[in-house]
Amino acid sequence: MTALTGADPSLTTPALQEGAAAANQRNIAGAALAAPIAQAGASQAAELTLVRGGQLFFTAFTPETGTELWTSEGTASTTRRVTDLRPGPRGSLPQHLKAVGSRVVFEAEDGTSGLEPWSSDGTAEGTVRWGDLAPGAGSSSPGPFTLARGQIFFGADDGEHGRELWAVPVAEVTTPR
Repeated sequence: MTALTGADPSLTTPALQEGAAAANQRNIAGAALAAPIAQAGASQAAELTLVRGGQLFFTAFTPETGTELWTSEGTASTTRRVTDLRPGPRGSLPQHLKAVGSRVVFEAEDGTSGLEPWSSDGTAEGTVRWGDLAPGAGSSSPGPFTLARGQIFFGADDGEHGRELWAVPVAEVTTPR
C-alpha cells in the first residue's frame, strides 16, 4: 500500500493493511449476483444509470455482441440486453449514459453513422438515434450529457466547427415519434 500525500500516517499501518485485506476477502452482507451476463468471462458491467420508475440501464460485454446497452430491475429474469445496435462482436460501445425522466440518453455507434446521440426507454422499439451531428460515417462523439433548464447539454464535434457545446430540448428526446 502506498502512503497518500498529506494523509494521516495511521492509515497505512500494517494492522490496518491486514484488516483491509481481510475485509476485501469477505462477502458484503446482503450482496448477491443479480444476473450472470457473460457466460464465459466478465461482462464488464459499467455506467450504471437509474431512471425514473426504477429501471436500471448499464453497459455490458458479451463475446457475441460486444458492448451493448442493457437494462435490469435487479433480478436475473429482468436483466436483458435492450437491443443489438451494432450486430456482431464489435458492439455499439454505448457510453456517457444519463437519466432523462424514464429514458436514458447516451452515445453509441450503429456501424453506419459513427458515435452519435441515442435514447432508450428500455425496449428495442423505443431505442432511437436522435441526431446525426457528423453526417454519414463520421462520429460527433457526443457527451457527456447534462440536464439544465429543460434542455440536454453536451459536447460534440459536427466535423465543421470542432468540439462545441450543443443543446436539445428534453421533449425532443423523450417524446415518442
